[in-house]
Amino acid sequence: MASSWSRWRALTRHEQALFTKAWILLVSARLMWNLVPFRWIWKVAGGVATPPTSPLATREIDNIRRAIERASARVRGATCLTRGLAAAILLRFARLPHQLLIGVWKSGEEGFSAHAWVVSEEKIVVGNLPDLARYIPLPIGAAIPPLH
Repeated sequence: MASSWSRWRALTRHEQALFTKAWILLVSARLMWNLVPFRWIWKVAGGVATPPTSPLATREIDNIRRAIERASARVRGATCLTRGLAAAILLRFARLPHQLLIGVWKSGEEGFSAHAWVVSEEKIVVGNLPDLARYIPLPIGAAIPPLH
């Protein structure tokens, strides 16, 4: 079994940078939900329209997904909401299309459940669940134009 250090050294500099950004965003996201008004969070993470469909964009989306997965394993209490926020911010600053979705599901037996996930180029980046189709996305905002 490879040590954490050898796994870190096996990553490219770009992957290391993405991991670091993802880790910082995951830790910060827990504070943001408590300190920052949701409308401000939504302006940064809500979504970007105008999808670029290139192999380079697809590769970067996959890199961001892997960075969030790696960093989530090392951040205690990383929830679907904090992972979604971190992924959405990384995708936004990479100027890639994305949509942060928050959905709810109410079942008589299991009660109420909420879940967050991020979609980019019609693929789920973070937050995929086997029963994701049961969650009804809340209408919390439209896609926001990319940063310039």
